[in-house]
Amino acid sequence: METRIMKITQLGQMTTFASAKPEIGTVEKRNAVMQELGGKYEDNFAVSLYGLSARQPLSVGDIVAVKLNFLTHDYQGQTYQDVVARDVQKLAKA
Repeated sequence: METRIMKITQLGQMTTFASAKPEIGTVEKRNAVMQELGGKYEDNFAVSLYGLSARQPLSVGDIVAVKLNFLTHDYQGQTYQDVVARDVQKLAKA
């Protein structure tokens, strides 16, 4: 996991789905695009936010400190990468 300072450039709607763990019930999920600071050509990451991170009142343009967790999974013979944003802390408002 890496902690980075990033700017939110896109923010999707929150969705809810049933958890695979019955004791949890439902989980909130929100997709976002976050860009490293420094200019318009800095690295962008399409990230997923879950639970408390997804419920935060975030807006496009907010500056956040975020831990990014990089994962891979295989599906039908293909390997896909997931980036999950954990421990999102808003530093400045848009």
